[in-house]
Amino acid sequence: MKKVTAKQLMIGDWVKWKGKYKRVDYLPKPVFDPISKIALEMDDNEYLSYIRSATPIPITEEWLKLNGWSELNYVETLYHKSDSKIISMFYRLKNGVITINNVENEDMIKYLLKIENIQYIHQLQQVYRLACNKELKVKF
Repeated sequence: MKKVTAKQLMIGDWVKWKGKYKRVDYLPKPVFDPISKIALEMDDNEYLSYIRSATPIPITEEWLKLNGWSELNYVETLYHKSDSKIISMFYRLKNGVITINNVENEDMIKYLLKIENIQYIHQLQQVYRLACNKELKVKF
């Protein structure tokens, strides 16, 4: 099973650890350090755990729909999500391509970002965070 390490994650990213969905709470060492450990958000009766790796959470059709993405039917399945009428995001589930448009008004695109091979939720979070300068709200 695939694993992710601290150098692939950012604070706020979601991963799976011991069968539970966990948010990365803290990265105690610089991410370029190969032995960096990840601190995960705790549940009520847990102690803070520093771990070397976690399991990435795959992006699925069900997760996209739960998180407000609408299915658009074209040649291949395409999902769309709008955020505050400014950001328009499209995700192709088949090949993991995310396209983010920042639209100032209907006639002008401020920027267009397209990245391929986005297969996991933490990758989608990072692209959104970097493009929009805010967190992508995530539900499970």
